[in-house]
Amino acid sequence: MTYCKWLSQKTGHRYRLPTEAEWEYACRAGTTTRYFFGDDPAKLGVYAWFAGNSEDDNGELMPREVARKRPNPWGLYDMLGNVREWVLDFYSPTAYAENARSKPCLNPRGPAKGKYHVARGGDYDGEHEDLRCAARTHEEAWWAFEDPQEPKSRWYLPRRTFIGFRVAREIETK
Repeated sequence: MTYCKWLSQKTGHRYRLPTEAEWEYACRAGTTTRYFFGDDPAKLGVYAWFAGNSEDDNGELMPREVARKRPNPWGLYDMLGNVREWVLDFYSPTAYAENARSKPCLNPRGPAKGKYHVARGGDYDGEHEDLRCAARTHEEAWWAFEDPQEPKSRWYLPRRTFIGFRVAREIETK
């Protein structure tokens, strides 16, 4: 969020993390299948870095440079695999179900407050089930285990190579 604030001030445009629904919409790119390229996980290696193809020369699983795999139909790279991506929403295991029953909307939001934020997209160490467009996870306490600050920061993850973020730019309507 600090980066988004800085980028917004620097450019004069408003940037933020995408909501969970926005992230999934961008990932799916108009498709309705498990992955934006279809339902067959055997094709995953063409589009994503994951446990099946992200070993370096020493046999270590690791993230890779962005845009080395094919993009989704909207030209977005690394929506699946490589690193998980933070989204704006807090985690609730039933957030989508609650919104669908009470008030379906175009961009449903998770809870306004919570203990853990959602991360989407899977990572270089994930299996194909973790990389589906609809797959979601949330931060865990051990992610910030090495944080030397007191109090501990929600965002201290310098040695966690499996998490990152992408930003959403808000469009001004006239």
